[in-house]
Amino acid sequence: MGRLSVVLAALAIMLLGFVATVAMLGDEDRIRQLLTLHAERQLGRQLQIDGAVSIQYFPRLRIEARDVRLSGSRAFNGPDLLESEVLSAEIRLLPLLMGRVETSEFSLSQARLNLLVDEQGDHSFAGLLHHRQRTGAPGIVADGPLRLENLELNIGSLGLEPAQRIVVERVEMDRLSFDRALQLSFLGEIGSPPLIEEASLRGVVFMPAASGDFRIADMLLTGRNAGAVLPFELTGTLHFSAHPPLSVSLDSGRLGFGGQELSLEGAYLSRVRPFFQLEVVGQALDAEALQAVIAQPEDGDWLSSLAAWTAIHDFSAAIRVDALQAGEWAPAHVDLVLVAADGMATLDRARVMLPGAVAELEGDLLVEPQAAVVTARARVEIDDLQALLAATALPLRADGAGLLLVETADSSDSRAPVRGELRLLDGRLEPLAALRRELGLPGETAFSELEAEFLVHADRIEFLALRIHGQNIRLDLDGLIVGPGQVLAGQAAVRGGEADGAIQRIAGSLGRPEFRQMPSQ
Repeated sequence: MGRLSVVLAALAIMLLGFVATVAMLGDEDRIRQLLTLHAERQLGRQLQIDGAVSIQYFPRLRIEARDVRLSGSRAFNGPDLLESEVLSAEIRLLPLLMGRVETSEFSLSQARLNLLVDEQGDHSFAGLLHHRQRTGAPGIVADGPLRLENLELNIGSLGLEPAQRIVVERVEMDRLSFDRALQLSFLGEIGSPPLIEEASLRGVVFMPAASGDFRIADMLLTGRNAGAVLPFELTGTLHFSAHPPLSVSLDSGRLGFGGQELSLEGAYLSRVRPFFQLEVVGQALDAEALQAVIAQPEDGDWLSSLAAWTAIHDFSAAIRVDALQAGEWAPAHVDLVLVAADGMATLDRARVMLPGAVAELEGDLLVEPQAAVVTARARVEIDDLQALLAATALPLRADGAGLLLVETADSSDSRAPVRGELRLLDGRLEPLAALRRELGLPGETAFSELEAEFLVHADRIEFLALRIHGQNIRLDLDGLIVGPGQVLAGQAAVRGGEADGAIQRIAGSLGRPEFRQMPSQ
């Protein structure tokens, strides 16, 4: 009889608890209050639910809230940290009877996460982990699968557009916990408009409860640059700052594409003007494969893209490739450092070593509201012209040593031609022999000095002046143009010697020039 009384009492308590739970779950304001208190306890932030709250009892107890907002830090002057159209959570019943919310499964849909910095340098996510450290909140936030669908992640500064934008189709984690290693998967695209399409990320994520960095280890990121032909694969370890300012760094990065591989080290720092740092090292690289994995933007060329990037970012990029293969050119060693601050990008170091020559470049890119003013200079010291021509796959046969100077023309229009000067000493030029024979002179190829001034257009090279000093004569080539397909057009006039005053029309191609006598005036 005593045992029966105990059983009946237990059943009565369970029935009363169920009735109380049903009554509480029917009170929408009570559910809002419990969810708000849970957010305050876990994150120290205000959770506001502007939409309806609904309850699903079977097969498990689940709460769904619409139009949800989680506030940013008190000092931050900007949008909420999190906005979501739908928040859905599977709730454990026993803790709920005791007035606590414990989730075993959690999901957000149609959400926006704003990791931003305002004009005063305050961050939207400041204080999250400090709150956990002060309150000793438990490590497990959701003891079950976490799913994010159609998430928009904005990283950047208020008032500077565009912010870095990541559009996530789906993120899945086995649970949401601190001080624990968790499996992570990600599908989506990066950028708005997308810079990386078909992105997929797998890895192990660790989130600290109080100090240290978030990190994704054993990372494998695959995707395709928008408009590119080849996909890429990136491995390494990503670190995220646990406290403001937001920073992201890539360690031991390896970028693979089309049978090529580069090592990468990179960092991002969120501040009023965001800062990027990138170091790229490659043993051997094919320029065609690189072009296939990095597409040109549809709305402009690389210079316009660099100008737009420089207008809102500070950055430092260092690139070193021991052997860069570009088409039929011989492999070249490339060492380049580009830095930018306050709207000005500068070539801090640029050195290209080719067979027979060494090129050093320097220059600036000044970004203005309507234009990008480019000032760049290149100095090429030629030790062996024959080796340089062979390395660049030009059909012209010549020899000599000298100096080539190239700089952008003095214009605010980035499409303006490039201006250059060339001086060679004590060399040989094979087409010179054919021209001398047409003039009735000995067919010698040697020259004592060659001087040229030229403009480089998008489709042709225009020589403003070209003078060749040979034995007892000087040749002035006027109006010489090297057009598409290396086709030649122009004329040559002789100064001095037996053929003084003779004029020859130049045609043919760079590899096989043709000379025709013009009628005397």
